Formats: sequence, structure tokens, C-alpha cells
Amino acid sequence: MSVDDSLPGAQWRQLARLVSARWRAFQALGATNPPDSVSEGPEEKELFADELPSDSTCPAIYRRRLHPRIGGPAHLTIYSDGSCFGGRRGGAAGWGWIALDFSSGKLRRVFERNGWVDAGPPCLDHLFRVGADETSNNAGELQAFIELAIWLLFELPNQFSSIRSVEWVYDSKWTADAATGLCKTKCHSDAVRLAQHLLCWLVSRFEFHGRWVKGHSLEFWNDQVDALAKDGARRRLRTHQGATRAVSILDVLQQLEGIPPRLVELPILAPARVSTCPAGHALRRWRPRRAGYVCNRCDKESVVGDIIYTCRRAASVCDFDVCIACGPAE
Repeated sequence: MSVDDSLPGAQWRQLARLVSARWRAFQALGATNPPDSVSEGPEEKELFADELPSDSTCPAIYRRRLHPRIGGPAHLTIYSDGSCFGGRRGGAAGWGWIALDFSSGKLRRVFERNGWVDAGPPCLDHLFRVGADETSNNAGELQAFIELAIWLLFELPNQFSSIRSVEWVYDSKWTADAATGLCKTKCHSDAVRLAQHLLCWLVSRFEFHGRWVKGHSLEFWNDQVDALAKDGARRRLRTHQGATRAVSILDVLQQLEGIPPRLVELPILAPARVSTCPAGHALRRWRPRRAGYVCNRCDKESVVGDIIYTCRRAASVCDFDVCIACGPAE
């Protein structure tokens, strides 16, 4: 492998440290959450309560990204992602989504589902066919949204019957644009039409918000759902007991039959100003001497000279930073 000698040594050392830190983080995550592990409990209520490691047990590289954007007893945050091996059409593709709950004051993974992309028209003999023309990363991203929408509309457990607001976090702008009709798609027309119907239904039933995150940017839950989608492409289902979709796509299409498609706007969640960290400590105004502090609300990275609000009272828990736009009103 050839080495680019034009980069100075300091940049090479910084790159090596970043790669090494990310590798150690993924190794630690693999140790705490093995791929083939499935949490099971004696009662149904336990199947939705498997808590992920808290901030104190997660790698430090992830700690600043573990806090939810919004929370409350009537709110769910759902991450979705798709994957395709080889990065080209026709390869093995998968999808996955993770539902998170913050009602108890602690972020919990309450439900998850994954699977593979099966190209072709929907039929009873193929569970994972939603109308994709071929297997691709976009097909996986689109099916992840379709699957989470079906779960919210048809399979939401009784313990979440009081849910009023849902935050959908995605890293594929194409999927959101296709579901809202902002872009004209040349493929997956049946799946796109289904996604548009489901989005219209979600917006009418919930306070449904969208939020985009950059993929492969060390965002903890985005990395988790990416691994889930990769397992789906390998046809390794990492789901709770009995979590395979009980409603067929044909049943969903039958209920949507005769309803004309209506495009809706996906409300983008605006970060609210905060004055305390998740532990309740008041934030302190600070002008750091170096750049690179990432806002836990809007993911903006600070530069030298920026003012941020921070909390470091308990280093293992309160590693919390927000930019001046998301901090307390001055």
C-alpha cells in the first residue's frame, strides 16, 4: 500500500489515534453486546426492558452522544438504517431499526427488528418483500422506515399505547425525500408509494418528527442500528422473542387500498434550548482554547473562539456540551 508523503507527521499521528480509538470503541461494544445475543425474559413485560450499558460503561468516545434529543413519558425515539454489502446494487442488503424510551429517566432499548431485503412484489410466501425492484442500500433504508412504520401503526405494544410523539432518526436523506415526495425516484416505485402512505398515516396519528444524522460519525445509536442492518443482510435476525412482523404487507396494502396518496411534510425536529445537563446540573459558560467540542443537541462542532455551555461535575456521567444556540437563553 502506497503512503502519501505529502501529509505532515502530525496529521498522520492524529489519523492513527482516531482509527485506534474507534477500533477500541467497537471492540468494547462487541464485548458488551455480542451479535448473537438475544435477551429473553420469563414474562412479556421483560422482553421490552433490556437496557443497554449506561454512560459509565460505554466507551468514552461515545459518551457525548448518548443523550436523547427530546424525551418524556409519551415519547419514542426510533433509529433506522439500511446496509448493502459491496455498496452496489444486487448485493446482499439488510435493514434494521431500534426503538428507544426515556420515560424512566434512563435511555433504554425497548424494541428492535431487522431483516433482509427481498426484491420483488409483495406476496405471502416472502415475508420481507415490500416492493423493492432490486437489492441496494437505498432499498434497505426505505424498508427500514416501512417496517418501523408498520410496527408503530399495527403492532405497538399495549405498554406504549400512551405514546404521542415519535422521533425518527435516519442517516439517508434520500429515504426522507422519497417518503415526502421531495425527490423523484426512478426505482422502487411500489415501496416508495407504500412509504408515502405510511408517513401520511404516521403524521396524522402521532407528533412525528424527523432528524438526520451523519452516517458512520461515531453516533452511538446510529452505529448500533447499522450493525443491526448488517446482521439483517447476513440473514441473522437479532430480535426479541416473537418480534417477527405479524402483519403481512398484503394486509397493509389492503387497508390502504382506495386511499389516494397524499404527500405530507416531515416536521424536522428543532433542538430546544437547555440550561441543565441530563443529571440536573446547571451548565457553565466556557470558551475552550481548542476546537472539536460537539454539541449534544445539534451536533455542531466548535471552532477555536466559540462559546459553549458545558458540565463536567461527574466525569463519568456529565460529559455534556451544547453550543451557544442550544444553551440557555441569554
